[in-house]
Amino acid sequence: MWVALLILIGVYWWQLYVSHQHAIADTQEQARLRASQTAQALAYQSESMFRKLNFVVQHLGEHWRSRNPAELRHVMAIALESFPQGAILEVLVADAHGQVVFSSQQPPGQAPQSVARRDFFQAHKAAAPAPRLHISRPEQSAASGQWTLELSRPILNDTGTLAYVVAVAVSVEHLSEAFQQVFTDPQDVVTLLDDAGYYLTRSHHLVQAMGQRVPGERDFLRFPDQSSGNYEARAAVDDITRYYAWQRIPGFPLVLSLGLGRDKVMAPLQRNLRLSQLQNTVATILLLLAAWQMTRLALERIQQRHRLEVQHLRLVTLMDLFQDGVLLEDASGHVVMANAELCQLLNLSASPAQLQGIHHHRLLQCLSPQRATWLTLPQQQQRQSLEVTDDALGRHLWLRWLPIVRAGEALGQIWLLNDMTERKLKEQELATLASTDVLTGLPNRRSFLSMLEQHLAASASTTGSGAVLALDVDHFKQVNDRWGHPAGDLVLQHVTQLIRQSLRASDYPGRLGGEEFSVLVRHATVQEAVHLAERIRQTIADTPTPVGPNIAQVPGGHIPVTISIGVVGLAGKDSRTALAQADKALYEAKATGRNRVCLFQ
Repeated sequence: MWVALLILIGVYWWQLYVSHQHAIADTQEQARLRASQTAQALAYQSESMFRKLNFVVQHLGEHWRSRNPAELRHVMAIALESFPQGAILEVLVADAHGQVVFSSQQPPGQAPQSVARRDFFQAHKAAAPAPRLHISRPEQSAASGQWTLELSRPILNDTGTLAYVVAVAVSVEHLSEAFQQVFTDPQDVVTLLDDAGYYLTRSHHLVQAMGQRVPGERDFLRFPDQSSGNYEARAAVDDITRYYAWQRIPGFPLVLSLGLGRDKVMAPLQRNLRLSQLQNTVATILLLLAAWQMTRLALERIQQRHRLEVQHLRLVTLMDLFQDGVLLEDASGHVVMANAELCQLLNLSASPAQLQGIHHHRLLQCLSPQRATWLTLPQQQQRQSLEVTDDALGRHLWLRWLPIVRAGEALGQIWLLNDMTERKLKEQELATLASTDVLTGLPNRRSFLSMLEQHLAASASTTGSGAVLALDVDHFKQVNDRWGHPAGDLVLQHVTQLIRQSLRASDYPGRLGGEEFSVLVRHATVQEAVHLAERIRQTIADTPTPVGPNIAQVPGGHIPVTISIGVVGLAGKDSRTALAQADKALYEAKATGRNRVCLFQ
C-alpha cells in the first residue's frame, strides 16, 4: 500500500513541477515581449530626439557661415527652446586647427581654448571630412565634473576640406534622468550605447557605467546586421540579472537597451508558485499522516520502546557531560538517575548505576553527617538554593532543589550541585587585586582610607588613638627623568621594603599614588610616631637603591634617595582632617629643605 501511495504522490508532484516550469517559461516570454515593445517605443523617442539634435547642429553650422556670433546666439537660443533646461550644456565652433572661435559658455574677451585633442574633433580631422553627424563617447568636464555627449558636424570650405566643426554638448545626466522618469525602480534599467558597446547614458548607476563597455558577447555587438533582439544577462555595473530587449536607432550608430529585473518580473509568479507548493505540501502531508495513522497502531509499541531507549540514552549522555552534579528522584523518593559528578562532589564510593533505585533515606546514610544535611528535603514545595562549604574537602558548593510538578501533582525532585570553589578563589583574588597596589604590594588609597576610618571608628572613645604619617620621596621626578621609569619603579619598591622593615606589626602602610605613601600608626603616642617617622627617614637616607645591569649609567650601581615625612596625631579628628593635616606637615618638611620629619602644630 505504501509503495503504491508513494508512486501516486511522485507522479502528482512531477506533473505539478512540469506545470510550474510552463508557467515560468510563459512569464519570461511575456517579460521579453513587454521589454521588446517598450524598447521599440523608447528607440523611436530617442531617434526623434537625436534627429532634432542633428537638425540643430546642422542649422547652427549653416548660420555660422555668416560669421555673425550675435546672429548665431539668436538662432541658438531659438533652437534650444525646444529642449528642456539643462539638456544642452554648451554650443561651440572650432576652426580647422581646433581653436574655439565661438562658445556659448565662454565669456567675451577670454583667451580662446583648444579642442584639438578632443575625440569629436579628431573624428572629423582624421578621416576625409564628410557632412555627417558624429556622436562622441561621454567625457567628464574637469571644471564642473559633468558628463557630456558631443554631437558635432564639420563645416567644409569650397575646396571640400575642413573649415570648422560645430559641436553641441548634451548632458548625460539629463538623458539619464529622462529615462529614470520612465523606469524609477533600479531593478529596471534603460541604457543608450554606441555601436561599439560603450555606455552613453544609463537610467541608474550612471557614474559606475561611464567609461565602461558591455561584454563583447552581447547580440548587438556579435550581429551588427540585426536591428533588434533579446537576451538575459547579469549587469556588471549593479550585479542585477535582467531580461533585456535591444533596438538599434535608425540613422544613428546607437543601440537602446531595456532591461527588466528578473527578480521583479518573477516575484508575483514565484509567490504563487510557493503558495501552490505550500498547499500541495500540506495536502501531501495530510495524506501521508492519514496513511501513517492506519499503520501507527501496529508500530506504536515498537516505536515507543525505541523512543524510550533513545531518550534514556540521551539523558544519560547529557548528565554525564553536565558539569554540575545531578540527582533525579521520583515522587516516592527513589533515585531515578544520578551522574558521576554528583558522586564525586558528595565523595560517594558508589557509582551512578549503583545509586539507581535506592531510597532517599538510604542515600543519606551513605553520606557524611555534614553532607547529609545538604540533601534534607525542604518543607515547602518551592525551588530552593543555598551555598554550603565542605569542611572536609575545603570546597564551596551551590545546592539547588527543584520540585517536579504537573497540574498540582508532585512527580519527584531534582538536586543540582555545583562546585563554586574556583569562582570563590577568583573572587577573593579579585578583591585582593582591587585593594592592593600592583607595583609595591601595599594597600592602595581606597584600602588605606577604609582601614583608617575603621580605626578611627573603633578608637573614637579612647585617647591617644595613634597617628598618621604622610611620606613623599624627594625629587622623585628627577629619578624618572634621569634614569627612566624602570629605575623609578625600583626606587619605589626599595622604599616600600624599607618602610615595611621599619614598621611594627600593628602599623598599616599604604601607597596613595605616585611617590606618595602613608602609614597608620596604631596604639602609639604622637611622639612615638615622630620617632618611628625619623627611623624610617634615616633608614631610607642611609640605604640607596641598588639597580641591576638593565639600568645603565648609574654611578656605583645605586640611586640615593631621601624622603620627607609629615606627622599628625589622630585624637579628635576624622580621616579627611587627619590626612589633610598630615599633608600640610609634609609640605612643611618639603619647604624647609626635604629629608626631614615635621609634626603638624
